[in-house]
Amino acid sequence: MKRVGLILLVSVLMSSCSTEKKASKAFKMGKYQTVINMYEEELKKDPNNGKANYYIAESYRLSNRIKDAEPFYNKARGRGIDSDSVMFWHYQSLKANGKSQEAENKLTELVANGSNEDVRDRANKELNGFRYLRELESRTNYYRIKNLEALNSPSAEYAPVYLNGELYFSSNRGEAKVYEATGTPYSNLYKAETSGANVNPSTIEQLPPVINTINVNDGCITFSPDGRIMVFAKGNTGKRKGAHDVDLYLARYRNGTWSDPQLININQPDAWESTPAFSPDGRTLYFSSNRKGGFGGLDIYSAQMDSRGRFGRVRNLGPDINSAGNELFPYVSENGEIYLASDGHPGYGMLDLLSSIARAERRPCAIWENQ
Repeated sequence: MKRVGLILLVSVLMSSCSTEKKASKAFKMGKYQTVINMYEEELKKDPNNGKANYYIAESYRLSNRIKDAEPFYNKARGRGIDSDSVMFWHYQSLKANGKSQEAENKLTELVANGSNEDVRDRANKELNGFRYLRELESRTNYYRIKNLEALNSPSAEYAPVYLNGELYFSSNRGEAKVYEATGTPYSNLYKAETSGANVNPSTIEQLPPVINTINVNDGCITFSPDGRIMVFAKGNTGKRKGAHDVDLYLARYRNGTWSDPQLININQPDAWESTPAFSPDGRTLYFSSNRKGGFGGLDIYSAQMDSRGRFGRVRNLGPDINSAGNELFPYVSENGEIYLASDGHPGYGMLDLLSSIARAERRPCAIWENQ
């Protein structure tokens, strides 16, 4: 009987090691939903497995689902996973779920007891941000938000852009192959006819196959002011490992059709580039990237376009715009104000919309308004 028990124990240990090895490989390749599925099986055997809870939490966070990460961060802490960064991301997940008081308490604890100076500094800035949010809530809100039900679906719709009576947007609706990072279909680019704030749902259609690619994420589109140049993000082709396989492409409108998209020369092979936006004069392209040398995760950069459509003079917009977190989805208005989404500046959790009274073409100042 002892021998049988020993064989069973060894079998269980080998199975666990095999799962960890496969999950570790999937995690490095950015296949976060695969990691979640693997470790969920481990949690059925041991719900308090610290490593399994940690990697599930991190996989949810890194695939933009930090709200779902909260219970797993909570179980990971105290079970061999006690770094300051884990505590900080646990705070972020609490904040994303609207648990403001619990989140603030977590920050206070981290500032008081944390050992990582960089994490403590960021936590202290976040703690000061709560005072700003309380002041913000006392202001009169002049905005009215309405769900665009004619366009939205149970899937994700994001990054809308208006051009000549049509609304362009990204969505993972449809029956496409599942993307292993998120467990949802790959995204494509769509457009629909609009009249004012109204969308005609019968006109919703995918952009042509020359733009959308099967089993590849296509999204986040921008147009030059004359509508004849399109820049968009295409990625997760499998040609490069991990989450860096996202680049910016350019297509031209000629003779009533779009040309084959071409890689833009500002892409970097070891970085993620997306969320492009042209300036009102069409001479500057803003985009988000996690290339080396930035201030946080994703930073906003600008690049100048010459008369031939070639880009150069790439520059980071600096620490007044970019934070230790992520900045993306930039937009520059006619008077030079810059709008963007950020999870690094004071906000309510996840990505908040911010605007700066600074002029984007000059050195921005650090005066932000949460929208």
